[in-house]
Order: sequence, then C-alpha cells, then structure tokens
Amino acid sequence: MSINIYYFILQKAILMKSKLLAIFIVIPVVILFFLGGYLYLQIRNGQSAFSFEPNSRQADKAKGQALPIIVAIDQYYLKHGKYPPSIQALVPNELNDTPAPPIYGYPSWIYFQGGADEECSIGFGAKGGYPACHYSLKLKEWYVDN
Repeated sequence: MSINIYYFILQKAILMKSKLLAIFIVIPVVILFFLGGYLYLQIRNGQSAFSFEPNSRQADKAKGQALPIIVAIDQYYLKHGKYPPSIQALVPNELNDTPAPPIYGYPSWIYFQGGADEECSIGFGAKGGYPACHYSLKLKEWYVDN
C-alpha cells in the first residue's frame, strides 16, 4: 500500500518537476539503504552490544566451547603454579591447536590474567567487550560483566 503511494507521489513529482516531492522519496530510501548497511556490518564484524544476550542459547553453546580452554588453563596452573600469560601459551602442551573463536559474540576470546588477587578468566562478549560472559578460574563459575 505505502509503496503505491510513494510511486504515485514520485510520478506526480516527475510530472510537476517538483524537487521537494522527489526529495520526499529519495531521503527515506537513502536512510533505509544506510541503515541496512550498518546492520550488515554489525553482524559481519561481530555481535554488537545491542544484540548480545548473555543468557541465550548461543551464549550457552559458547560456554560449552570454552570448556576445553578452561581445562587447559587449570592443567597449566597445576604444572606451573601460575596462570598462563595468554591462551597461546597453552599450545602445544595443554591444547593441540589454537582454540577456534567463540561461536557467539565477537570472534575473539577475552582472556584476563593478573591483578592484585591473581584472577584469571576466559570469556566472550559483544564487540568492544561489554556486555560479556566470563568464567572465573578462581571462583569456578560464570558471571556477566556489563
């Protein structure tokens, strides 16, 4: 219905050579074009903060994907008495290969090691890091960081 109205107005604008009515048609089309492009880039370049859901099924799948990394970090800690400086330090002894990126959120694992209380966590999240799901190796539990 609305497409027919725009088409009718566009025809009248062309016939009347009215620039104002032509702009009335062009501006919404341009806005929709750029909005579609923006949404495409958000999906292509990683999960945005607007669409990342820490308690979703996809997040649960990514938590399952993190389990081998968590086990490898624990093994490293038992061998060396400290947490690894990076995920790469787990290859090739604790992990056979570099872990695949998380299947949900931004395509890179978030790894933190250090701080005053020697915390260590592995997680995944939206592009920019917030919100994010982290697993604390000290507390042995998942938490959401906003």
